[in-house]
Amino acid sequence: MARQRDNPYSRFVNWAKVVLPLAALALLSTLFLIARGPDTSAEIPYADLDVEDLARDPRISDAYYSGLAADGTRIAISAGTARPEGDGFEVQGLSARLERDLGLVLDLEAETGQLDRDSETARLAGPVRIVTSDGYRMVTSALTADLATGAVLSDSDIEAEAPFGTITAGQLEIEAAPPVGSGRIVFKDGVKLIYQPPTPEESRP
Repeated sequence: MARQRDNPYSRFVNWAKVVLPLAALALLSTLFLIARGPDTSAEIPYADLDVEDLARDPRISDAYYSGLAADGTRIAISAGTARPEGDGFEVQGLSARLERDLGLVLDLEAETGQLDRDSETARLAGPVRIVTSDGYRMVTSALTADLATGAVLSDSDIEAEAPFGTITAGQLEIEAAPPVGSGRIVFKDGVKLIYQPPTPEESRP
């Protein structure tokens, strides 16, 4: 059989088989030559933490305490920060929940507070806001909660919004009462009640 004559297209393909791989190798070598070296000036990321300040002022963030009082009240306390002080802690941004077995729930919020481990008490200040599960909203400047018994006693005047009106008094006491775990809210010392009858809409079943 006669040998097929070469044409321009065949010659182009034969040259491409040789030239294109060589061009690819040349491009790769150029990339390696111009690639940047490692940036030795880059800083290692680290936490923004002042160790010396923490050593001078030890504190706990997002502190949490929970326990069970003698009357069965479940107590949970959380705080933004807690700092050791004497036999307890000084806390900022405090919130607490006291939940009794028979349904009464107290939610408390305060700007500051002190937790004493020896006496098992929590003192809240600044103002203190109290909301109960049966519809009371109260405000006082300071109060003390007994973590062993579940009792709460305000240290100053109290202003309250109740389901039936408004109440002002010299002192508030929330104590355990029989049966155990029921709780009882008591207003003392110059109690003043302004009764507000329910509206027709509120009185409907």
